[in-house]
Amino acid sequence: ATVAATQTPCECLATAVRAVDAALHRVDLGLQTLDLGVAGFEVLVETVAFCDELLLPLPESLLLDLDLLGEALTESLLLLL
Repeated sequence: ATVAATQTPCECLATAVRAVDAALHRVDLGLQTLDLGVAGFEVLVETVAFCDELLLPLPESLLLDLDLLGEALTESLLLLL
């Protein structure tokens, strides 16, 4: 005989309610963890976007004309040759 066979209907219902409550609690904890992860990711994305704006505030067409290597790097490469 199973445990459910020895329980009254009220006890069965109480056991089922406790099981559902425990499952919902686990889901709630999982959603809280997910929420924290998404919040951390949002901060990271906002920080990267902000840094991009600070580092590269120029329009894209002007960025293509920049000499990113500069003389210092060119001179260093010539010394290595």
